[in-house]
Amino acid sequence: MVAMTLDTHAFVKTLTAAGMPEAQAEAVTTLVTAAREADLAQLVTKADLQIAVAELKAEFKAELQREIGGVKAELQREISGVKDELQREIGGVKDELQQEIGRVRSEIGGVRAEIGGVRAEIGGVRSEIAGVRSELAAAKSDLLKWMIGLVLGAVLLNVMTVVGAMVALIKVLGH
Repeated sequence: MVAMTLDTHAFVKTLTAAGMPEAQAEAVTTLVTAAREADLAQLVTKADLQIAVAELKAEFKAELQREIGGVKAELQREISGVKDELQREIGGVKDELQQEIGRVRSEIGGVRAEIGGVRAEIGGVRSEIAGVRSELAAAKSDLLKWMIGLVLGAVLLNVMTVVGAMVALIKVLGH
């Protein structure tokens, strides 16, 4: 690359002619000269930027994949731990349910036994009622016999009394 020289005196004169103070014009000229003399090899080209971006992308992708792998492994451990804990909880609940089912079955057996006892008592009461009905029927029959006997006895007594009175009246009148 061909370096072009800068006429610093003409540059200062142009700036002062435009109204810039001379000290300021000299400072600007010094800066422009330094900038021109800078090593252009140190400047980054578009190709350099593309290579750097590609390298950063590759590094970022690799780091992101490592992070994703780590998170995935951690999630799998967490999921496994939760599954194990759920299995233990489910097992505990199953045991509790089995115990409760056994207790309820035992209570049902007790209730069935009580129902059997109540049924037996009801059968006994029915037998007693049947016995009482038989006794009442027999007592009713006996009572009916006694009442008929009393009524017949009373009627017979009255008939005898009337016949005796008539016989006595005939004797009194016949004499």
